[in-house]
Amino acid sequence: MIRPTLRALILGVLAFMACAALVLLVEGLNWAALLPFAGVVLLILLDGNQLPRRPDLKVGLKAAPYLETGMEIPARLTVTGRKPLPKHLALEIKQTGEALELDVGRRGQAQMPQTLRQRRGLPPLKVKPKPELDAYEQPTEAAWPLALWGASRGSSRLQEARLTCRTVLGLAQRRLDLPLDQEIRVGVSTRGAKAAALQMQKRGSLFGVRAQLAKGQGSEFEAMREYQQGMDPRLIDWKQTAKRGSLIAKEMRLEQNHQVYLVFDTGYLMSTQIDGLSKLDHAINAGLAIGWVASQQGDQVGCYSYDARPRAFAPAKRGKSGYAALKYELSTMQAAPVETNPTYGITRLRQRLNRRALVLVFTDFVDTTTAELMVEHLSLMAKDHLVAFISLQNPEVPATIWQDPGHILAVSSAVMAGDLHQNRQLVLARLRAAGLFCLDVDPADLSTDVLNTYISIRERQLQ
Repeated sequence: MIRPTLRALILGVLAFMACAALVLLVEGLNWAALLPFAGVVLLILLDGNQLPRRPDLKVGLKAAPYLETGMEIPARLTVTGRKPLPKHLALEIKQTGEALELDVGRRGQAQMPQTLRQRRGLPPLKVKPKPELDAYEQPTEAAWPLALWGASRGSSRLQEARLTCRTVLGLAQRRLDLPLDQEIRVGVSTRGAKAAALQMQKRGSLFGVRAQLAKGQGSEFEAMREYQQGMDPRLIDWKQTAKRGSLIAKEMRLEQNHQVYLVFDTGYLMSTQIDGLSKLDHAINAGLAIGWVASQQGDQVGCYSYDARPRAFAPAKRGKSGYAALKYELSTMQAAPVETNPTYGITRLRQRLNRRALVLVFTDFVDTTTAELMVEHLSLMAKDHLVAFISLQNPEVPATIWQDPGHILAVSSAVMAGDLHQNRQLVLARLRAAGLFCLDVDPADLSTDVLNTYISIRERQLQ
């Protein structure tokens, strides 16, 4: 449908005023006085006839059907017409789902779009800049560079591209809805697992032609050898020493086949956005890195999630099959808008664990009151299992504490942030006193700190 522009409306008003002036100034004019207005209407119709129609256009989108959270990939949308396209084009893209953030008119730069946070809560239709037209006198193809950003796990469907065409004279415009119907899935990020692979490769304990076992520490017997200075005297085998007439010691290696469970709190607190991702997504990315390293070390890896009630549970498995099952379970986890019930969730997990395991709990809390039940039940679990408590700091809290107190509002905000930080430290101190490993880290350092904690626990044979 052809629509007049603001320029055409102004021109029509001026033509109507001219018609009224002719009627008043010239006697005997009847229908002839409407000729200026009719001329403007005819000019608008002739100008609008140059606009393309929907059957004459073909739309195409070149984009990967899958990307990871926190990743940006470039894409390209093209519109091809049978006749030359007008130079004044504007594009709007309608999409469903919140997993994907779309920026039209900007090339991919492998970083979060500047308008990502500004678009939260805005309508899905967004007017975008002009396209890149081909360098021809009469181009028949228009192209828009796109930047697709994986905001959260899930899927988004690009339903249609709304193209607004305007003529050179600017008197008429036409809006065309071109169907796209393309689904793009956003999955868990494997960057943490890749970084863990590089870190383990530097250690030199996993890669090579033959498996290299970390000898000299651990609890599994490896071989007998002559005692050397610096070895633990408790490893001396006195029977073999008596037979051979020299000190013979046992050589040990790290024990394998431990059970490692990744426990995720999927309550509403874990849906807080930090650096473009929710706390749950940060925890899942770190859990994926831990799962890869644990599977390579020969340990069994499982996962469990809970909020108001227990959710998914995947038993601990070894090898590639265990890591594949873990990745699938992590990709389906979503934060729920409910309050977490640690009594029900942690008690149910204790009932499911049939042997001593390393339990890494990714959760969050606000103050000492809401964390009371969590501390109690995690302390009970620490009596039978090795528990690591992992929470994510909010970077805004320390920034608020140390901000310049220029006015009374900044002072009150700093006092409230200081109280939150103090309550958080009290809860962590109680958990450490109960025998838990506690990490309260920045989301940017989460994967590295959790990985180092797991490796430290494993090398010290604390399981």
